[in-house]
Amino acid sequence: MSASGKTLKVTTLGGYRSAIKDIYREKKLALPAAYADEMKTFFAGLKRIEAERNQTGSGE
Repeated sequence: MSASGKTLKVTTLGGYRSAIKDIYREKKLALPAAYADEMKTFFAGLKRIEAERNQTGSGE
């Protein structure tokens, strides 16, 4: 949930994830493997939940 009280979409959160990855690239640091793997799993789950909510009409 954002500061304004609205539910954030998976695409918004994906943008934040991309920004974090970009910071690592700019600093020429390796992204921790655990981070990449866990975030991949986490976002797959978020996408599934968002799709279910959209199908049932309970999404924003």
